[in-house]
Amino acid sequence: MKNPISVIMLALIGLGTGDIRAQDTNSLSEYLALGVRGRQIADKVQTFARSADYFTLREAAGILHSTTFTNREMERAGLMLNLEFLNQGLQGIDPNWNINKAKRPVKNVIPVLPDGTRLYPGVDPSAITDPEARKRYEVAVTENEKIRKAFNQQIYSRKVAEGSLYAVTIMLNGLVNARDTQALTLATNSILAIIKDQKTQMQLFEVIKKATEQADLWRNERVAPR
Repeated sequence: MKNPISVIMLALIGLGTGDIRAQDTNSLSEYLALGVRGRQIADKVQTFARSADYFTLREAAGILHSTTFTNREMERAGLMLNLEFLNQGLQGIDPNWNINKAKRPVKNVIPVLPDGTRLYPGVDPSAITDPEARKRYEVAVTENEKIRKAFNQQIYSRKVAEGSLYAVTIMLNGLVNARDTQALTLATNSILAIIKDQKTQMQLFEVIKKATEQADLWRNERVAPR
């Protein structure tokens, strides 16, 4: 199964390994199908590939989730990309993480000189003449950035997964109601190929099953003799 987000990465920056950042040699059809929105998503994913900052992944998913699909090609691209975002969101979640116990980043690290003087938050380290104070400040900035990324990962990976799961659920229901067996087969194969979490796989298959049962019930009621 093609990995459209990974294709974008190869085409735009040609780097990265694993999951959403893996290199791939497939076509750009899914990306191109979304036009301007596809390029906006690609820009955000490119930033994510370089920074591993899940806030930018959330922005990319937000663009996708607000996109209106006007033809089957766009719908197919949207489903593939939503599955990719869902998988990446799930991969970023630490099930043992607790927001109430998590270490939180500060907005700006405040440098402190040896005499206790507090400089302006976010000041350039080169502006600090004392070498020890500058070193402490640089270490503190680096540590705060690690904390920020770790915190963002747990917050935004969950948001990406939740939003993408909702989008995929809506799209799967639409495919069932449209009786598009070819698209449903593709969706089923895509779920198996893209989603690594087996529990989520089963959840999506249950969506298809329940939607199919409901659609069959509705059709039987329509054709039943009166």
